[in-house]
Amino acid sequence: MLKDVRTEQVARLQTDINTVTAQAKKAAADQAAAQQAVQADQARLTQLQAAASALQQQFATAGMKLEQHAIELQLYDNRADQRDAEIMLAADQDELTAATQQAQSLAAKAAALQGALAQAKADLSAAEQQDAAAGDDRTALTTLVADTARQAGGQDVTDQVTRAQAALAALVGGTDMMEVLRARYDHGQAITGDKKAAVARAQRAAFAVTQLAAAGAAGLDAAAAEYDDARAAVSRWASQGSDALAGARQALQQTIGTAAFPPLVSSDIAEKAKAATDSKAAAADRDFHQAAVASITRGGELDAVTGPKYAVDPGYDPAKDDAVKPQRDAADAAATALTAAQAARTPPLRKQMVDWDLALPPDTFALAIATFAAVDQIAGLAALDVAALLARLDAAETGYAGALKDQARIGTLQQAAAGTLASRQADAARYTASADQRVLAVVRGDL
Repeated sequence: MLKDVRTEQVARLQTDINTVTAQAKKAAADQAAAQQAVQADQARLTQLQAAASALQQQFATAGMKLEQHAIELQLYDNRADQRDAEIMLAADQDELTAATQQAQSLAAKAAALQGALAQAKADLSAAEQQDAAAGDDRTALTTLVADTARQAGGQDVTDQVTRAQAALAALVGGTDMMEVLRARYDHGQAITGDKKAAVARAQRAAFAVTQLAAAGAAGLDAAAAEYDDARAAVSRWASQGSDALAGARQALQQTIGTAAFPPLVSSDIAEKAKAATDSKAAAADRDFHQAAVASITRGGELDAVTGPKYAVDPGYDPAKDDAVKPQRDAADAAATALTAAQAARTPPLRKQMVDWDLALPPDTFALAIATFAAVDQIAGLAALDVAALLARLDAAETGYAGALKDQARIGTLQQAAAGTLASRQADAARYTASADQRVLAVVRGDL
């Protein structure tokens, strides 16, 4: 029985190792391919930048407007190609990072599985010995012991017991006195037996405390995490809040004070913006990104409630769990909306948005980011509820302190339970070692 379980564990771990090994091999190949892709992207971008530099030099020396216009068209195409190359490089760098992380994760997983396999093989060896010993015991019980039990119930043995009891009674002054001795004997045996039974009881008590400690540790971790979050929020506002508004307003003022672009640039931006607006390309682009945010948010909410269930039950199916139906429906709806929004960004509409992106001076995007960050910072400050923030910290601190006290209390219980177990084991060993003398002492009336 034990051998079968341990054998299954070894086989499962070996299968897992084989799977992880194959995954690690693929991850290494993916990592190498991603590295090559990044290098190719970097080379392509360097090539385009060099070509742009050459075109700019040609433009500077061109003497005819027609020639300058042709070079401008080439520069525009070059900018578009550089933009595509930068996007591809960023995507491939992300892919390389993900592939590297995957390779490292699989290596760590393989190492952990190898350790678990070594332990499982050791457990299998022990189980084989235990099963062999148990098999020998079963054989003995069904042969020699069974035969002995039949003999013990035989009439000749019964008659012998009767004669022995009668002889003892005659020796000690009658049946009543023999029964006194019998009671004393049972008492002596009970003392030693209870010492042994007390060990098992102490072990069960220690296990109960261990379970309590495990639950307490989980509660402590949760309380610590909540306290850390609350403390971080308070610390952030406490250290940055007073300067945040001034910084945000300075950023806004920088946006306000930014000089208008040259007329030709502004005219080009306006033309591209009108085209993107009239064709609904801008709306499609906006809707896609808003849908992506909603999908990420709803997916995170679903993961928050299903992740712990997956962790303890690999066969968990959220589709069959009504408890998470609201989050599941919301995530599905958001994913569907994202798919529709992505489909709405047709190639012609995306081309119009790229034209508008390229019409904007590169620094515009950094300016927009700084502006949005300042706006959000101001909104956060305006909505800041200091009392609620401090109340959250107080509650988290109280909860964490309580969890620490509980953990300390449980630690004390663990120590006490361990001490009790050790004491009872020592008593059992001591009483077992002198059981014969102790029973004799009880039978002869020392107690």
